[in-house]
Amino acid sequence: MKERTKKQLKKAAAVMLCFALIFTVSSCGTGSESGGSSGSGTVSSTSKSASSAAKKKKTTKKSSASKSDSSSKNSSSKSSGSSASTHYCTIKITCHELVQHKDKLSSSQAERVPSDGVILGTTKMKIHDGDSVLDILLRATKSKGIQTSYQGHTSYGTAYVEAIDNFYEKDAGDRSGWMYSVNGAFPKKGCSKYKVRSGDRISWEYTLKLGDDL
Repeated sequence: MKERTKKQLKKAAAVMLCFALIFTVSSCGTGSESGGSSGSGTVSSTSKSASSAAKKKKTTKKSSASKSDSSSKNSSSKSSGSSASTHYCTIKITCHELVQHKDKLSSSQAERVPSDGVILGTTKMKIHDGDSVLDILLRATKSKGIQTSYQGHTSYGTAYVEAIDNFYEKDAGDRSGWMYSVNGAFPKKGCSKYKVRSGDRISWEYTLKLGDDL
């Protein structure tokens, strides 16, 4: 009876030991898997963080570049705007009819007539706000030392140019004198009333026939 009990106890102990070994192996396997999973999660998190940082750097560079482009465009537009606000015209003064009709002048005047009929060649002039054709003429002749005489007030309510380079009205006949044109046309208003615009080409010419010979 005692021997049977001992055998049964040995068998029971052996069974318990087997269960204990199985449980231990099973537990170790599970722990290993969870450890691997945890490691993988850490790597993934780090790579995501690095990727995010790289994207932020790229975004910052792009933003900085766009600001630089915008700044250069603004400075360029300001520069072009400042140059666009400055306007110019041209002026020339000729007396070609006097070259061909020196006989109508006094001998002293005939000697002073330019051989090519040009008193002032085409000259570029800066336009000030509100400038008239007369303003441009006076500024141009003053800068070149060319004599100019005009009446500020006439019965027509405008200025009248009497002489340029000491060639006066009626010096070459009753119908002689100075006339001006703008862009090839003779305006129907006095020179002090005509406002100059950017790009205008002003020409003063001495006529012997009230403009019919020009």
